[in-house]
Amino acid sequence: MEIFVVCNPVSGRGRAIELAREFEGLATLRGHHVSFVATKSAEEMAGMGSRISEEADAVVCAGGDGTLNALVNGMDDLGRVPIAQLATGTANLLARELGLPSEAGAVLSMIEAGQTVDFDLMVINEDRKALLVASVGFDAMVIEEIHRNRKGVLGFRGYARPIQSVMRRYVPPRLRVWIDDGEEAWEGGLVVVGNIRRYAAFFSITDRARFDSGALDVCIVPDASRLGLIGLLPAARRGMLSESGRVRYRRGKRVRIESAYGDDGEVAVEVDGEYFGRTPIEICVEAGAVRVLVP
Repeated sequence: MEIFVVCNPVSGRGRAIELAREFEGLATLRGHHVSFVATKSAEEMAGMGSRISEEADAVVCAGGDGTLNALVNGMDDLGRVPIAQLATGTANLLARELGLPSEAGAVLSMIEAGQTVDFDLMVINEDRKALLVASVGFDAMVIEEIHRNRKGVLGFRGYARPIQSVMRRYVPPRLRVWIDDGEEAWEGGLVVVGNIRRYAAFFSITDRARFDSGALDVCIVPDASRLGLIGLLPAARRGMLSESGRVRYRRGKRVRIESAYGDDGEVAVEVDGEYFGRTPIEICVEAGAVRVLVP
């Protein structure tokens, strides 16, 4: 087999490069040809599609969800070459959602078995791609804070100070959400658009979502005050937020989100755990556009 490996060498405090090299060695011993690229930034990923051979049988992403997002945005034809992940990030949402193995040998065996699923693709503002989740509100403000001040590896502990910083100055935004061709806008202070059930490592916000449903799950939180957000945590931890009565839960193929206050009140947006920018945004779904290798 022809296997292309893309690695974020700083992911997992260096664990990604170790696993990627271990994978390369095992694959070579089994008679596969491996092309290896180590890259640290989304910008370096931008031209990745042209570097992946037309004969490639699989692309392995060694890194976290951010590295995976950069790879997806760098690939030209997501439906042609299946993607496998060696997950070494903080949240590893894709790996948790699909039950992907974390050992190099197990990932190689998964690739050799060749079982794939057709994964829906999220397209944001017509040109940005995502696989997992997009959100607007408090959590995106935290990601924005991290984006501005991040130095080195993050990890779970790295979120504590940004959360405290945002919480001190936090004022709930007022967002308007349009789903499909609906003329009436839904309103809330936090909006999560999910392609999967999981959100962060321990919570589920779009708990009815399926990656192959051909639709986007939308969770709108009317009360996004500090106390309102804290009140969401128990149900989100149990994966039952959609049934809690604290949210408005909808599904659609196109979602538009903007601030009710116009340009002066635009709100932070995060996509697959990375800072995206600010509202307004429009998210559409392309059903089954990405091939992902699974156990």
